[in-house]
Amino acid sequence: MGDAADFAEPERGHPLEGHAGIAVCVKEELHCETGSGSGYYPENNRDVNSASGSGAEFLSSTAFEESNDLNCDMIEDQACDDGVSSESVFANYSIEDNFDLDQEIVNSTVLSNDVDARFLELQVEYNSVVESHSKLRDQLTEAEVDKLELSHSLTELEEKCVDYSSKCETLETENAELKLKVDQCEARIKELNEQSELQENRIKLLTVDLAKATRCMLTLEKLQQNDDLVSYYTGLPSYGVFNAVLTLVTSQISDTTRSLKPGLCLLMTLMRLRLGLQLEDLAHRFGISTSTASSVFEKWLFYLYVYLEPCINWPDRETLYKTMPEAFKAEFGKSVAVIIDCFELFCNRPGALDSRAMTWSNYKHHNTVKFLIGITPLGAVSFVSQGWGGRVSDKHITANSGLYDKLLPNDVILADRGFTISEDVGFYCARVLIPAFTRGQAQLSAHDITDTRRLAALRVHVERVIGLVKNRYRLLKTTLHHDLLNVKPGHKVAQIDEVVRVCCALTNLSRGIV
Repeated sequence: MGDAADFAEPERGHPLEGHAGIAVCVKEELHCETGSGSGYYPENNRDVNSASGSGAEFLSSTAFEESNDLNCDMIEDQACDDGVSSESVFANYSIEDNFDLDQEIVNSTVLSNDVDARFLELQVEYNSVVESHSKLRDQLTEAEVDKLELSHSLTELEEKCVDYSSKCETLETENAELKLKVDQCEARIKELNEQSELQENRIKLLTVDLAKATRCMLTLEKLQQNDDLVSYYTGLPSYGVFNAVLTLVTSQISDTTRSLKPGLCLLMTLMRLRLGLQLEDLAHRFGISTSTASSVFEKWLFYLYVYLEPCINWPDRETLYKTMPEAFKAEFGKSVAVIIDCFELFCNRPGALDSRAMTWSNYKHHNTVKFLIGITPLGAVSFVSQGWGGRVSDKHITANSGLYDKLLPNDVILADRGFTISEDVGFYCARVLIPAFTRGQAQLSAHDITDTRRLAALRVHVERVIGLVKNRYRLLKTTLHHDLLNVKPGHKVAQIDEVVRVCCALTNLSRGIV
């Protein structure tokens, strides 16, 4: 316990005043001595239960003795301050006052015990509250964790709902599209059923027509009886000419097609050249397969190319003189040997880039094959070059076609403006006459205009012959397949060269234009 000087000094007056404060100080001192911790308050004292019992008993047994000692000390201090003896001071206090003081001390002790008991109850209640608070805090933490998990789950569910909504919209769109397609398919099925009925009716009609056509099938006997049919289907003037060509070819060959007679093979070949019919059509007309029709056409075209070669002949000078029309004699005398020009045939665009570039014609704006043709003044075809790509110039074709080798001195060639071959022809002591050029002048002179008109009036015969060949054999007016540009195995030239030469040779077998 501390000294009396550590407590607050009671005010001057009755000596018993301040004893309640002494009891409180005694209580605090008691708690300090019994190891109550760093203070009296519950939050700083965790071992009150273990020390509270012994402290209360000690206070009840010694409180009276301590209070007497304290009273004695206080009386002595007061005597010293007043300058009198302590006996005189003691005499001033009565026995009744001492008894009241002791009774008050006892009451304070009882009150202190009640406070300690209440304190212990509050401490127990506080510990229970703290424990409950700790449990509630743990539960709150678990609740927050659960809340966070539920929040994540809710977010995932919302995302899934969005995905499901998007998928539902997509499925609804697809369902609508499928319904539309089903409707379209139903409409298409209905349309096809109607078309099927129409086709069945058409098949019945075609069956009847086929039966009639079978009875009216073209035969050599019918051609023999009608030259108009011969002219329409072959381009030849009569059946006699047709038979002469057939005899010429068959006398030179030994192999024939088993499915068709030679006369029908020749007729089918000429019909393709004349009418430009497709092989499928010819196969149907002659009752054979398409592959057989292709084989027959390729073979007989080669036969005609070989055996009709003499029909395209460069005449000698004496023959030219005898057959020279009077118009040529009047303008140029007897020196005109040939009239030349180039013509182009359309073809499909080749797959190879170099072939595609070589066949492109800037003049026709299409892929073409170009040929040089020469005719006599009488209008017969006397020269045909091999085919060239459409981009090649007229001058280049003429120089590389072999035409110059056929010229004689003083021969005259009539040509168009594109044939600037005067120097080349001069090496053979021949001349070429072409329409006059303005050559930077505003217009031609009167003399040039007159000469150009006279030249054009006679040179136009070559254009008429070209038109006659194309119109008579319409295969030349179609767009040719690029396979015709290839050289077949065993052949010297491309199939298009064979076609052009055969058509020109057959034209020479017909009536001329002059």
